[in-house]
Amino acid sequence: MAKMKNFIDSTYDNQNVYLIINDNNEAIMIDASNATSAALRYLKEKNITLRALFIGHGHIDHYEGLDNVLREYPDLKIYLQKIDLRLLSQKTVDDVTGEFIGLAINYPLTNLVALEGDSVVHEIGYEIEVFNIPGHTAGTQVLRIKDLNLVTTGFSLLPDKTSEGYTGKLCNDKYFITELKRITNLEPQWHVLPGHNKPFLMQDALDQGVISK
Repeated sequence: MAKMKNFIDSTYDNQNVYLIINDNNEAIMIDASNATSAALRYLKEKNITLRALFIGHGHIDHYEGLDNVLREYPDLKIYLQKIDLRLLSQKTVDDVTGEFIGLAINYPLTNLVALEGDSVVHEIGYEIEVFNIPGHTAGTQVLRIKDLNLVTTGFSLLPDKTSEGYTGKLCNDKYFITELKRITNLEPQWHVLPGHNKPFLMQDALDQGVISK
């Protein structure tokens, strides 16, 4: 049975890196924050092969750890909306001094798949539907894997506002809830993986009245 594992970078509002792992010890990665270091250690410890990476959108917190990944997997297939490619030139900033350190990505992107709008791709034995939902960025994308009852949001949604590292400044629940309604019909079996903060089960969100039909 497939499983999900997430790793958290608390320096960017609890930015998640997710691994979706199939029965053959193959994985896809969703987003590439600084938490990729822990994710890569996990892959090595468990002898799991990483096959592809999906970047939710082109803000730096979703790819600042990409060099860590490319160092280990230089030919890794990377999925990103074409319109967000321009955002990959952002520079990292020293958290203390505020000074620019350098480009976030220094390794070549040798196997970049620039998607244009909604798409369907196949990785690690699953059909992965990619939905382009312009708003947070022009190229924000969410994933739906029906076989696993799994959907990503690309950013914060229904966060635990008491979580360490969370500020909530950029959270826009209305925008993402609208897309969740369209993509999942708010059916209770869906597992929702936000870009920031804790994954949750749709049934729980409905029971708590945080999402309503």
